[in-house]
Amino acid sequence: MKENGKGTFYTGQEAQVIYPEIVPVYQAAFAGEPWFEVSKCEDRSEAQKCIGGFSSQEIGQLCADCSLTLVRSAYEAQELTDSFDRISALVPTAWYTEGDENGLNLAAFVWKADADFIADEKYGDVPQMKTWLKDTLGSNSILWLDEIFADRTKKPSGNLANFGQMVDGFRTEMGFNPMAFRTINKRLIYGALKQVPNTSVYESFTDVPDRRSLVVVNPRGVGIEGRCGIGG
Repeated sequence: MKENGKGTFYTGQEAQVIYPEIVPVYQAAFAGEPWFEVSKCEDRSEAQKCIGGFSSQEIGQLCADCSLTLVRSAYEAQELTDSFDRISALVPTAWYTEGDENGLNLAAFVWKADADFIADEKYGDVPQMKTWLKDTLGSNSILWLDEIFADRTKKPSGNLANFGQMVDGFRTEMGFNPMAFRTINKRLIYGALKQVPNTSVYESFTDVPDRRSLVVVNPRGVGIEGRCGIGG
């Protein structure tokens, strides 16, 4: 565990003790905009009617998309912690958190891996992304910002104020690799562009064969084999 004045960095193993704080922040963050992932879609067909397999409606309600009653939370505590631990057993991982007198209000989860691993973990439903990622990111390992989330009921604004310092901290802790992440959150994209030099944005569907934009945060401009997207 290491503090940088703004927040605290943890190894994957060290972060296990704060899972009880991380999980409710995660659930609150993704239940809000722009995701609205409140409950799991109960449609068992191969092509689920709810985008991404989630619904914005509360448990117990009848889903307008799949016409089924919703009975499970979008992100259940054990499911989340099992996922974090599984990744930590496979590749190097780290966490970053920020909090105040109201408790933890922001957390980020990063791991180091190559394009093949990222594609297998994050784009199993978009097979064309494997080739795209290798062509774009190259063959070296990068830092993948798997999750960054904030409970805006605790802190309504300013949660990304330290994004650039967080990136620097992760790169110091895990090696000076470029960092990438996918998102539909325009605030997160804007925060990266504003705070980190040499940030490139690959727009969803236009540049990327996926519904989520991909952002490469590359402060020192190295390791992406000379390729660059838009923005930055």
